[in-house]
Amino acid sequence: MQKLLFLFMIAPIILCSQAGLLPDIFGEAQMVKVYNDGQEIVMSEESKAEFDTLFVEALVGARQMPAFGVSIHKLTCEELKSGIWVKFVYEQTMEASGMPFDELLVHVQKDMHGVNIIRGNGGTYNGRCFYLDLDGTLDKVYDFLANLENEEQTIEVELEKGEEKETVIVNEPSEEKGKDDEGGAQENDVEGGGDDKEKAEEALLEKVSQFDE
Repeated sequence: MQKLLFLFMIAPIILCSQAGLLPDIFGEAQMVKVYNDGQEIVMSEESKAEFDTLFVEALVGARQMPAFGVSIHKLTCEELKSGIWVKFVYEQTMEASGMPFDELLVHVQKDMHGVNIIRGNGGTYNGRCFYLDLDGTLDKVYDFLANLENEEQTIEVELEKGEEKETVIVNEPSEEKGKDDEGGAQENDVEGGGDDKEKAEEALLEKVSQFDE
């Protein structure tokens, strides 16, 4: 009798947990962001496609279970500063198991056979979490993200530094050199002009003296 009552009590929970399955909802995200120790890593299209493949494979056979974890916004923001996190962003409010969200946060760790899914609503992370019981682990996803380099931002920074270096080393000395050359030419013109004037005056005096004789 007690076993029968327990079955009736647990059945609604199981059915509820299967409604709006999270593995399917992950694929509906409009944007995926990756953070490593609080720094956002920009993925290329190729890297994004590889991540999607690894993540989907890791969730094959996953079971959504009732979760007892509760997120507190301030603590979650502090935890985001360390480790590898993936944020799934949605254009509109979604719902699974009667719990709404517009963002989902996943802390990717090694040797984990289950993972809490933190719900975000309007930029805050408060309230009950989801929980996925995995057949395997997220080890392959972790290794891929841990070795992911932010190539796009690195190239952009190097280009900016190169432009600044070129401006300082090439342009400024050429301007100073031009000023020095211009100044030297003006001095020579002044000196040359003075000599010509003195010679002209001497020649004029000689002619005048000849007429007087």
